[in-house]
Amino acid sequence: MSTLDEIRAAFVRDGFAHFNLATHLPEVQVAASGLELVPEHAWSHIVKNHEGEFEYPLDRFSELAGHQRLAEDDLRAGRFSFSFERLNDTPANATILELQCMKGLLNSPAMSELLLHVTARKPSRIVQCYVSRFRKGHFIYTHRDPGQSFGVAVNLTRFWDPNHGGLTVILDEGGSAVRACLVPVAFQTLVFDTSERSTPHFVSMVSATPPCARMAAIARYDATVE
Repeated sequence: MSTLDEIRAAFVRDGFAHFNLATHLPEVQVAASGLELVPEHAWSHIVKNHEGEFEYPLDRFSELAGHQRLAEDDLRAGRFSFSFERLNDTPANATILELQCMKGLLNSPAMSELLLHVTARKPSRIVQCYVSRFRKGHFIYTHRDPGQSFGVAVNLTRFWDPNHGGLTVILDEGGSAVRACLVPVAFQTLVFDTSERSTPHFVSMVSATPPCARMAAIARYDATVE
């Protein structure tokens, strides 16, 4: 088990750090409960291909299938693309208690104190918050998250088989060598710098139909240096 000082040293040295959030903030186990039961109508499918970025309700099958094929073509051609499902923090989803509970944890004083210790930056606000869901065929091509101060991804996946893909791969500055490969494990949390350091990373394609979807709570923070 890593201490907070060890986690902070990794963030300063590498521009990212990963650790089990439940070890330091056990409340995440309660905040995460029930997200897999959120009604399908609250989710959307977001796809990026060379024609643009598109987001549709999950019942728009024909449009989604076409954009999915183009996104996979772009992936094979080495062009930035992605495909996954998203539970957005929008007014329409304000009554989704499971989402609001998770956002409340990410915005809580305890989480802010933890992130301050890890990054030496005091969170001032969450700029973006959502829950991602990856099923068969979903992926994110190599990218570098711009703006804000740092990003946080809290894995909510249970019993994931790494043979199914869905791995978070962190690359070196040039994008040619692997620095870390993270298998989705419940409450594993990745904190990465988006202001002073570049942290290229991707999520490998989910290549099978797993018993449970790969899920993660994503937040991007503005913060001030302490």
